[in-house]
Amino acid sequence: MGSEDRWAEALREALVAALHDAQAALRDEALSDEARVHEARKALRRGRAQLALLRPHVDRRSYKRWDVLLALPARLLSVQRDADVLAPFLAARAELWPEHRGVLLRARSALLRDAQSGSVDSAAVEAALARALATMEGSAVVPLAPGRLAEGFGASWDRLVRARSKVKPGGEDAAWHLWRKRVKLVRHQLQLLVAWGWAEGEPYAARLAEEAQQLGELTDELLAWRFVEKSAAKDKSLPALTRQWRTHVERLQRRLRRRTRGLYMESAASWTKRVRRWLRARGRDAEPVEGVPV
Repeated sequence: MGSEDRWAEALREALVAALHDAQAALRDEALSDEARVHEARKALRRGRAQLALLRPHVDRRSYKRWDVLLALPARLLSVQRDADVLAPFLAARAELWPEHRGVLLRARSALLRDAQSGSVDSAAVEAALARALATMEGSAVVPLAPGRLAEGFGASWDRLVRARSKVKPGGEDAAWHLWRKRVKLVRHQLQLLVAWGWAEGEPYAARLAEEAQQLGELTDELLAWRFVEKSAAKDKSLPALTRQWRTHVERLQRRLRRRTRGLYMESAASWTKRVRRWLRARGRDAEPVEGVPV
């Protein structure tokens, strides 16, 4: 097997492993329902991030087909995730803001009713995972030179930087959601490279993991706020709650922008060169490292 085929095979093995991890999480009876959904969604996000390394190098139609296969089971699990996260969030916020306790708890009750009517279809999720696995395991290996892998990572970094440039305190929720998605995608790609032996990427992966956590907390704020606005549209106390929530969210957003500024100074071209240099050196290394194709 040539060097390019080995890199491609290593990437496919990582994708297949992510799908197996999602299956295992959903079948793990030692975990709570909430934890099973969380771990499965996390594995699927990792798989989609790894797949994105191929994005610049395969035709759009094939990439879209593979991405949809990975996205579908995650989408089927999303209804349960919102209820699992937002119901306790709203209960905690009702304790923190007792002056708005009534409207927040009424919104929580509405959320739980919605979740009961839209519960996870376990059979559909299992079938979607099985289809994705069959496709990934049966696909031909696309030759993948180190330079192409590096370009895939550089393209992901460029999309991340552009997503961050579009967020602003009080701006569109969608822009903040997109930034979070891009952060998580690049973090998973870095973690794959670190698993293959690129120690230089480890501190950056750790910083992005911390950033993803903070953006996740912001996302929960936004989702809860918007749900309350929708479910309690006629409540007389809603305007006062909205003003308080807006002030709180914008403070969090300003803090996030300020704290993360330094991480985005390096260009996508610079990242591509760094990753390409390491991948090529790794390919010349006679000493094998576990998990790294040489």
